[in-house]
Amino acid sequence: MNINKLQPIFTTLQKHNITPIIVGGWVRDMLLGIESKDIDIELYNVNNFAKLEEILQKFGSCNIVGKQFGVLKLTFQNLELDFSLPRTESKIGIGHKGFSVTTYKQISFKEAALRRDFTINAMGYNPLTKELLDPFGGKKDLENKTIQIVNKKTFVEDPLRVLRGVGFCVRLKFKASTEFIHIAQTMVQQNMLQELPKERIFEELKKVFLKANNFTTLLPLARAITLKHFFHSFKCEKLQYKKLLYALKNANKLNKEQFSIFLALLLHQCSKKKREIFFNQISNQTKLLLHVEKLLQHKPKQNYTTYELYTLAQEVILEELFLLFTLTDAKNKTLYKEFAKQAKQLGILKKKLPPIIEGKDLLKLGLKPSKEFKIILEKCYEAQKKGVIHTKEEGVEFVKSFV
Repeated sequence: MNINKLQPIFTTLQKHNITPIIVGGWVRDMLLGIESKDIDIELYNVNNFAKLEEILQKFGSCNIVGKQFGVLKLTFQNLELDFSLPRTESKIGIGHKGFSVTTYKQISFKEAALRRDFTINAMGYNPLTKELLDPFGGKKDLENKTIQIVNKKTFVEDPLRVLRGVGFCVRLKFKASTEFIHIAQTMVQQNMLQELPKERIFEELKKVFLKANNFTTLLPLARAITLKHFFHSFKCEKLQYKKLLYALKNANKLNKEQFSIFLALLLHQCSKKKREIFFNQISNQTKLLLHVEKLLQHKPKQNYTTYELYTLAQEVILEELFLLFTLTDAKNKTLYKEFAKQAKQLGILKKKLPPIIEGKDLLKLGLKPSKEFKIILEKCYEAQKKGVIHTKEEGVEFVKSFV
């Protein structure tokens, strides 16, 4: 994102003797030539948080996330900007909420950046002076394509950083430093990842799996660091990594909404029990597990009748099922494309066949709501799938024939 449009905000802050420093991912992505919409801005020399809110309100809607964290969100020209005060963090308890946070009016950028995870994320950019602030050599590590820890003492305070580091390696095609691998191994061996809420693990694994670009880097990292923690329940670890590699190579055909397909692809050769163990480690989303199980209940076959497709569409989204079939059985890819084409022609590729007869139609016939309603509607739907009824009129006559 071009930050020139934010210049009025920066100029106003400067008039109040406040120095804005853009931090985090935007700076990293700018140097990599990657478009980034995430803008995090640290504000130095802020005397009063309420005064800061008053200054920024003229630019849009403000929302204070938490004064103890010194974070204010501003909606400006359809952008979500995060303004924060420079702070330090220290671990005082278990989990991602077990931190003591101290904000400062006067602190050096280097001191504030000490809490960052990796050097490539510990850079800042002063939009007033156009100066890059790089106290830990992040720019050099970007050029060398290396993931390097900022501070090993504070790094271990948030176990999620292990997964974030793996994610950066496979997404940016960077190599992990020896120090990062050693510290990450120790954290996993000490079961520190078990401190994390499952949903934080789930969201980070999603990024690792679906944004992976460097598979040859991921597998050694997985063996050395993280994924042993998640795959320890599988008997044959080597085979499991091969399946992971296969799944990852096909992941670039998916988007984040299709993570269920990735999981089905990854786990399609595992028993239901092992899949449950795996899910239990990464997520509380029982609906996702049920969705994956439904996909895996169906094995690819060579011929489907129209009735079978209609029935399948009641249980799963056919587009997802055929994508899974295509990825797990590459030899018959053309055949599955034909089935997808057939489903599209029937109008059921992304949804089930809409019922011709509904409850309101039974009411119009003078029937009173009862337990029989469901049975009648199911019979009508079966007749529709078999091609016995095609129109509302035919459906009404069908109902009259047995009611």
